Amino acid sequence: MDLTLIFALQVLVGFVCFLIGLGLGSLIAAIWLRLAAFWLRLGKVNFLTAFNAAFTSNLIVLLFNFSIGFNTRLTMMSLQALEDNGPSRSVLSPFAFSPIYFVYVTAFGLLITAVIFRRIISKDREPEEPMSFSDSFALAALYFALSFAFAITIALLAFCIVVGILSVMK
Repeated sequence: MDLTLIFALQVLVGFVCFLIGLGLGSLIAAIWLRLAAFWLRLGKVNFLTAFNAAFTSNLIVLLFNFSIGFNTRLTMMSLQALEDNGPSRSVLSPFAFSPIYFVYVTAFGLLITAVIFRRIISKDREPEEPMSFSDSFALAALYFALSFAFAITIALLAFCIVVGILSVMK
């Protein structure tokens, strides 16, 4: 097979897997969004509306984070190429970003998510009045907290499974 065709297939498979992952993640996120709206007493949110809001929010925040990371990586590679032949250091380190970067990204993602929730969920609300920004911000914050707690739980579960498998193999 031609290398160009192999590369095109890899890109296509990667894009399809990206969409499947985004869709499955948004299905789970729609449950968290409905739960957060229930806990905050913001009224009933239709599942399809919650899925639409979660999918749109996840896609926009993910694309924003990807573009920032790609731009930063490209800049770091360019700066490293301009250096003299000094000691080579790896810019693939996860510590290439300062901790404040993650604070800014989280805050920006929270604000963008709140705006998206306000626009999408307000259209489908029963009292037909727009959601206030403070309500949408509280909804986005609780949605982030539930999603983070779920991700940590899955990570701990995976860690325990790996430790269990390794202890059995010993």
